[in-house]
Amino acid sequence: MLYLTPEEERRRRIYWKLSFVLRHRPENIGLTLDRYGWAKVDELIDKFDKTCGLDFSCLEKIVEGSSFKQFTFNEDKTLIRASYGHSIPVLFENKEEIPPECLYYAINEECMPDIEKEGPIKQDGVYVYLVQDILPAVCMGSRYGQPVIYRVDSKKMTEDGFKFYHAKNLLWLTNKVPKEYVEMITEF
Repeated sequence: MLYLTPEEERRRRIYWKLSFVLRHRPENIGLTLDRYGWAKVDELIDKFDKTCGLDFSCLEKIVEGSSFKQFTFNEDKTLIRASYGHSIPVLFENKEEIPPECLYYAINEECMPDIEKEGPIKQDGVYVYLVQDILPAVCMGSRYGQPVIYRVDSKKMTEDGFKFYHAKNLLWLTNKVPKEYVEMITEF
């Protein structure tokens, strides 16, 4: 069993609440996001639950320590946003880029029939999330059970006119992945 210090546990709770507020329900704390999903850092800190003790230093550690770069600051760190995974409408500023030759899509066993039938599905109603390395894909797929990993032929997709956006770190986004570009990996 993994033991977290009280400070690590506090940051973990703040992280999950921050994720919920910036991706799904900013109104729960009376926060306003602009059309790109940006929130003012001082307003966020002010409106966040006072009992958890969120301050700029803690927020900075959460943003910098996030393995998949779920959050990002603007250049002068006066604004913050969730990088992806919104269930609320936001405009994305991601630039189109050429991805690596293959990317990976991770799910748990329960979702296999849908993938085999339709191909990878959009996580947030906007994008399909793919990662460029297999180990993070395994970690993502393991969150809710036994992972199933698919290799996506992103080179062929790019040649066929599909667009990809490099979100952050190892994460890539695309609007659709038809099943003919996907192959299940049985050993990883």
